Amino acid sequence: MKSLGRKAEGARLERIKASPLWAGERCRNVHPILPGLRDPNAAMPTIGDFLCGGERRIPRAPLPSSRRTRRA
Repeated sequence: MKSLGRKAEGARLERIKASPLWAGERCRNVHPILPGLRDPNAAMPTIGDFLCGGERRIPRAPLPSSRRTRRA
C-alpha cells in the first residue's frame, strides 16, 4: 500500500472523513482499551517492535482478556 504512513489527501481523505468512525480531527476507536489491559506508563510499540521485536516472542504469562457478549 503506497499510502501507508502518508498524510491522507484527495479522494482517500474524503473517504476517511465520510466514515462513521471519523470524529472531527481523527478516527475514534470503537473498541477502546479496557482499564487494566494496558500499562499507561508503558511506551507504545512501533511497527518494528511488532515485526522484529526482541528475543522473547512468547508471553511470559497468559494474556489478559475479558468475556464479551455479542450485541443483538
